[in-house]
Amino acid sequence: MRKIALLACVAAVAVFPVRSQQVAALPAVTVGFRERGKVDVAADATVTQDAPVWVSHEGVLDKVGGGDWVLPSAMVLSPSQTEINVRDGSVTVPAEAGAVPTLTEPTDILNKAVFWVDATRNVVVSNGENGVDYVLAWKDARETKSAVPFDYPRAVAKYTVTNVPPQVRQNAAGQDMVYFGGYRSGRWMSFTAQNSETAVWTTPPILHTFIVYRAVASFWYLMGIQDGTASQTYHPENSQATLGACYSALNAAISRANLGARVYLDGTYIDATETRVQAGCKLLEHDFRGLPGTVNAFASGYYTNPSRQGGDDLCEVVVFTNRLTEAERLRVESWLMQKWGLASSASSLSLAVARGASVNFQGTAPALAGEGRAVKKGDGVGVFPDMGAKQSFAGTLAVEAGSVSLRDEVSVEAAAGQRLHTGRVADGDRLTVYSDAGNGTVAKSGAGGLRLESVPGDVKKLDVQSGVLTLAAQPRGTTVATGSTDAVIQDGSFETYTSLGFVAAQGTPATNCG
Repeated sequence: MRKIALLACVAAVAVFPVRSQQVAALPAVTVGFRERGKVDVAADATVTQDAPVWVSHEGVLDKVGGGDWVLPSAMVLSPSQTEINVRDGSVTVPAEAGAVPTLTEPTDILNKAVFWVDATRNVVVSNGENGVDYVLAWKDARETKSAVPFDYPRAVAKYTVTNVPPQVRQNAAGQDMVYFGGYRSGRWMSFTAQNSETAVWTTPPILHTFIVYRAVASFWYLMGIQDGTASQTYHPENSQATLGACYSALNAAISRANLGARVYLDGTYIDATETRVQAGCKLLEHDFRGLPGTVNAFASGYYTNPSRQGGDDLCEVVVFTNRLTEAERLRVESWLMQKWGLASSASSLSLAVARGASVNFQGTAPALAGEGRAVKKGDGVGVFPDMGAKQSFAGTLAVEAGSVSLRDEVSVEAAAGQRLHTGRVADGDRLTVYSDAGNGTVAKSGAGGLRLESVPGDVKKLDVQSGVLTLAAQPRGTTVATGSTDAVIQDGSFETYTSLGFVAAQGTPATNCG
C-alpha cells in the first residue's frame, strides 16, 4: 500500500490514495482555505479513517475511486459544517460516531511562535491576602530561565493605574486563567524584552494570532497601547462593546490589516467587522496580511481613559511572525479548542453525492445533497433526517436491511418481489422492505405515503394495498416499464404521470398527477 500526502493550493490537489485490497487506514487528511484535497480509494479497497479530517472554509475534499471510505463522524474535526464530495464509489458513515481523537500538543508548530504564553505554566505569582495568587510576570511557555537574559519575551505586570496586578483564577474545569479584573480594574501587563527588566519588546509584523480567553464585561487590547505614544492596537472583542471582533479606530495600518485578515471564532470563519463575541470562553484566531508589531502593552484597556483599563480572563496566547501552512493552522486551532474544552470539535458532516456514487449509513444519515444513492445497511432502525432548506438531495434511498424512519421526502428504490411498508409512527413514516410481494410485483402497504423513484423493467404489477404510492416525475437510473404494468389499487391510492402510460387493473383508473 502506498500513501502520499501532498498539500497544495487550489491550483493543485492534495491526494490521499489507497490502492490495496486489504482493509487499510488513512493518515490525517487536511484541506485548508481554498485548497482541494482528494481521498482516492481503489475499487477493490476499503479504507477506514482513524485519524482526524480537517476541511477549512472554502476548502474542497473529493472522495474518488470505486472503493469504500469508512468515515466515522467523530474523525471530522472541522468545527463548522464540513462538505465532502463523493464523486465515485461509496462513503460509509458508521452508526456509532466513535470517540473524538485525543490530540497531542503540536510542539513542532508552537516552537515556531515568537511569543507563547499558557496560563497553566510559567506564571510567576506572589501570594497575596486571602491566598490570592497575583501575577507578577507571565513567561513564555518554553522559557527555562529564571532571570535576565531570557530566551523569550514575557509579559510583566504594570502599576501605573492601580497597584493591583492580574491574578490567577480557575475556570469551570479547574484550569488556571490569568484574570485582568474586568471593566475599570486598571490591571495591565507590558511586553518586556528578553535582555531587560523593563525595556519594551518589539517584534516583526505579526501574521497569526491564537487567543483563548473568557470574555467578560471589559474593554481591552491584547497587544496595544497604554501611554498613547504607540499606535499599534489589536482589539479582541468583549461581551459589552458594539464593535466587531477585530477593530482599531486609532491607526489606519492596523485597520487595513484587520480588514484583510481571516478571522475565526471557535474555528468558524466570521466577518470580524460585524460579529460580536458573546460572554464565555472562546478561541479567537486571526490570519493577518501583516499586523505591525511594535506594541508595548500585552493586555491593557482604552488608553485615553486609564480608569477603563482591564480585560478578560486570558488562558493561552500564541503569536506567529512566520506564515503557517493551512495544515499547521488547523492543527493548532483544533488542539487549543480541545485542550480548553471549547465547543465540540466534532463537525456537522455533509456529503454531496454524485450520480453513480453512494453513501451507506446504519444510524442517522448525514446531511446529503446531489443525485446519488443513500443506502441503509444493517439491522435496526435508521433515520433519514430532515435535510433542511439548504440541502438539495435529489437522489434515491435504498433499504438493504432493517427499516428507516423517514423525516424528509425522498424517492425510494424498489425491486421486483419487494413489499414496501410505510407505517405511521410518532416521528413520521417508517419504511421497512420485505421480500414477499411475489415474482414481478412491487407492493406498497401501510398507512404512510411513499414516493417510488422508478419501476424496474422486470416489474409487471404495482400492488398498492394501502396508503399512497407516488411515482417520481422524472424517473432516473432504471428502465421504466410502460404500457405493460398494472396498478392494482386496493385500499390505497396510486399517483403517476400520463407520460408513463400506466393502466389500473380491475377497471380502476390511476390518478393523473401530470
